[in-house]
Amino acid sequence: MASSARRDPLRELTLLVRAPEPGSSNLGGFLADHASDLAQVLDLPVDKLEATRASADEELAPHVRRYLERARDQNVQQDLERRRQRSLEAAGRLGASATWSELGAELDVDLLLGELLADRTKRWVAFTTDQGVATIIPRHLLGGTAPLRRIHLDLAAWVDPQGLHFRWKGGRAGYNWRSSEVHPSLADRVLTVPLRPQAVFVQPERRATGAWMGSIVEELGFV
Repeated sequence: MASSARRDPLRELTLLVRAPEPGSSNLGGFLADHASDLAQVLDLPVDKLEATRASADEELAPHVRRYLERARDQNVQQDLERRRQRSLEAAGRLGASATWSELGAELDVDLLLGELLADRTKRWVAFTTDQGVATIIPRHLLGGTAPLRRIHLDLAAWVDPQGLHFRWKGGRAGYNWRSSEVHPSLADRVLTVPLRPQAVFVQPERRATGAWMGSIVEELGFV
């Protein structure tokens, strides 16, 4: 009975090129048979792959290894870019959803310890306010805290000018991390989370009792 699992030509090619057989043309035959599947992965024209059918393995193997190395490099770069975009999008959502209280800016823990950390090239996370205040926390501390998200359902986090704070077990357990400083030359290793502006509540102007009564009388048409 034939297997229902989908074959992976790229993986098979990687295994095949490890030990090319002298005097054979297995690599060329494989490339030609799977030209339509491998063309996009290896960034090569289909007809070029089909033309390798009769090529000797010992002649073709160095070229195939080079094709595979280039494909790996491209995949790594694409993966890094996807992770970068995920972190940037999470940073925007995290900052926009922050809720200001007397503690500071309360943060969505799932975003903070999840998608925000997708980009592993960042070494720090900077929480910034519209007043220019930045609280900078090393990324590895956030990564080390991520498992708590699955363990403690009441895990909460907030950030203030002094640092980033976590609490769980009804506030009986927690972390307090002080804000760090980062040299300007390492600015590209910092992921910025722009916090939503803090709402400013303006107390309504208080009027003297006589003025207040006078306004009501005037509105009722007695003046």
